[in-house]
Amino acid sequence: MKTFSEKQKEPLVSIGIPTYNNPEGLKTALRLLTGQTWTNLEIVVSDNCSPGEETKNVVMSFAENDARIRYFRQNQTSSPVDNFHFVFQQATAEYFMWAADDDEWEPTFVDECMFHLLNKKNVVLSFTRMRRIDPVTREVLLDNFKDNVDSDSDNMLWRSFKYTYNSAANCTYYGIYRKKLINENFFITKFGGDQIDILSIVYDGKIHISDKVLFSNGRYGMSQHREYFHQLCPAKWKKIVVNISSTFMWMYEFLYYAWTNKRYKFTDRLWLSLFILLRFCHYRYVRRFAGDMRALLIRPAIWKFKKWEVDTKKDPLIQRKAYTVFSKNSE
Repeated sequence: MKTFSEKQKEPLVSIGIPTYNNPEGLKTALRLLTGQTWTNLEIVVSDNCSPGEETKNVVMSFAENDARIRYFRQNQTSSPVDNFHFVFQQATAEYFMWAADDDEWEPTFVDECMFHLLNKKNVVLSFTRMRRIDPVTREVLLDNFKDNVDSDSDNMLWRSFKYTYNSAANCTYYGIYRKKLINENFFITKFGGDQIDILSIVYDGKIHISDKVLFSNGRYGMSQHREYFHQLCPAKWKKIVVNISSTFMWMYEFLYYAWTNKRYKFTDRLWLSLFILLRFCHYRYVRRFAGDMRALLIRPAIWKFKKWEVDTKKDPLIQRKAYTVFSKNSE
């Protein structure tokens, strides 16, 4: 248990919660964040013009008893990126984290992340191991997981390679940052933007991921972009279109970032381009691409052949012709 003097020395941490029409999830998030053992917090909630008063009522019920909470309601619904930008602009602390209204945190999450930010050299982003849960059934879908993107190396290119090659779920985005390193590039709408944002942070320093499981990621967060793309694609082809198009869109955005960011030298850009291309040699992409090609090319052919077999069994005339051809070939 921390003494009063120890709590007085805690640096202020700003937590930004962009939310839209998820009062139950927001209630859970506020309960868990206000219950953090790191008490020197500023919690900024931006309601993206949710319908009704329920979201506002949830926030006000906490704010009445906790002066650390600040509530803003947007006049009209804007993009999620704009809402993320707004809570960042309202934050006043040296350290900052985004909090999604469908995620959950153990009471020591902020404490653990801040310990490593304050005590480890050149750490610019701190996070913990995580689990993925189904918010409805509470089933644990994935436990004790981390993206293997943390590195103690002082070499920027090695850190960039490790992040580019290994990043997957990218929940590291919801760790605690040194706020001054979050730049305007974070708030440009782009495909795979959250991963490009972290890559830009890696330029400045190290990512540290604690071995403790203190973060739970909701299954239906807005980062599950494929669910959105599935709605845009014809049902028959949606998975194939989503997988292939998202892969190449991701590659394009990363290469565009590498060659337009003025901080990189020419040799750095060449190395980054190689890292990005190597990522698509990763087994998970090769396996997914092979599965898509099988679904696109091989399965339809097999399905058509099986359909032809069924049709021939139903049609006596076709059966007789097939028998005649077979008999002649066998003589």
